[in-house]
Amino acid sequence: MVRDGKIEDLPVVVEMAREFWTHTMYDDEFDADHVHNMASMALDQGLLAILEVDGVTEGFTAGVKGPLLGNASVLSGTEIAWWVNPAARKGRNGLMLMKHIEQMAKIQGIKYWNMVVMESCMPEVGTAIYERQGYKRSETSFTRVL
Repeated sequence: MVRDGKIEDLPVVVEMAREFWTHTMYDDEFDADHVHNMASMALDQGLLAILEVDGVTEGFTAGVKGPLLGNASVLSGTEIAWWVNPAARKGRNGLMLMKHIEQMAKIQGIKYWNMVVMESCMPEVGTAIYERQGYKRSETSFTRVL
């Protein structure tokens, strides 16, 4: 089951984000307080979705929204984290989670929704999922440590 996030979900979201963090390219220390604040912001913006399997939280997705650079009357949203615990990555769990946050965004009038593929975390799988769901590559991001 996928549902809208609630404030009570924040501690488990932080712990799942801790695992998610280990799959990123970043070697910086995980800051649980900051993740709690980011998840709270997603919740406040109505962009936190939770995956439950047999009553256990197994995944989440969180996003942020704002106006487009070139047109303030058009809203755009971006996923900041999409995580499903490895044992729950079967069936359509991840896809249901993605579809739920898309619906949350659509209800809020968000016109453009962006999903991110991390090069450090199965990029070919993420790309294939997004393309099958009608996403088109719009930007490519590069990171450099300064």
